Amino acid sequence: MKKKILMLMMCGMLSVSMLAGCAGNTAPEDPRAAVEDEDDEEEEEDEEETDTAGVEEDETEAEPEEETVEAMPRSDAYDMFLAGEMEVTLINDEDDEYTAPDPGTYTYEELRDAVVDELDYGMGGEYDVKYALFTPNTGEEGDDILALLVENHDPSFLNWIGFISYNNGKLELKYYVEFGYRSYLDLYYTGEMLYGGSGGAGAHYQDYLKVMPDGSVEVIYESAYLYATWCDDVFYTLDPTMDFSQIPTLDAESELEMTRVTKDGKVYICVAAWSGNKSIKEQEEAYVQALEDLGAVVVEADVLEKLMANDIDESKTMTWKDIETVQAEAEEF
Repeated sequence: MKKKILMLMMCGMLSVSMLAGCAGNTAPEDPRAAVEDEDDEEEEEDEEETDTAGVEEDETEAEPEEETVEAMPRSDAYDMFLAGEMEVTLINDEDDEYTAPDPGTYTYEELRDAVVDELDYGMGGEYDVKYALFTPNTGEEGDDILALLVENHDPSFLNWIGFISYNNGKLELKYYVEFGYRSYLDLYYTGEMLYGGSGGAGAHYQDYLKVMPDGSVEVIYESAYLYATWCDDVFYTLDPTMDFSQIPTLDAESELEMTRVTKDGKVYICVAAWSGNKSIKEQEEAYVQALEDLGAVVVEADVLEKLMANDIDESKTMTWKDIETVQAEAEEF
């Protein structure tokens, strides 16, 4: 009997143990494992969001690249202009009524015709159109400038010269000037120029200029030889707005001679001769003092010589190549 009871008890305990084992198999997972799983899911979501944001940002920031057009050689651009296949833009002060032709964009033929019209005044003259290529000493190798010359057959009339440069795919003309008759312009392969002429019986002018790599022109100095009443030039150089009545007068027999040089924003004067008449000389001295009072710097001849020094090699004058001869149309008067 006891054995039966013990066997029943052992069977009951075994059943309980088996039930407990089965219950353990269906118990919830470790809470820490659940947290780690959630963290893994959140990290995956963050990575997906980051990847998506990166794609959106890349799509937002990425801009189409601009096409880079290789610049053609300067000589090709100049050839195209002379052949009528490219235009040049004249850049100048639009308020300057003395510039010719007016600022704007021109083909070769348009520029040629505009210049001839300006020079000819309907006289029906003949003009030689020429060009030259040179590298100014202010630039480097490859900084070639195209100089265009319109030369009048009649020395009693004016000529025209302009400097064309190639800049980022475009041709620009920043400096052009008329000269001739009583004025001259000597151009050298170095890009240096001496530009001047007569201003009357008692005045002679000469400027020293340099062509820059962009085709503009820099004035190194301006000079003038002046005699007697022509010395009034200095007053106007010091103050272009000066009233004529404010300028001191010189005696008609004055023998005052001076040279005026304008350089680096200053006006220098050097007196070369005074009148032999004491009273007239006193008048001349007062005249020069008035110039000093306005800001002129009086210097000796050796100082003036240094101010006007240059390194021009006069053997390097420009050699021009002919393009064509143009006959202007005569107008009936």
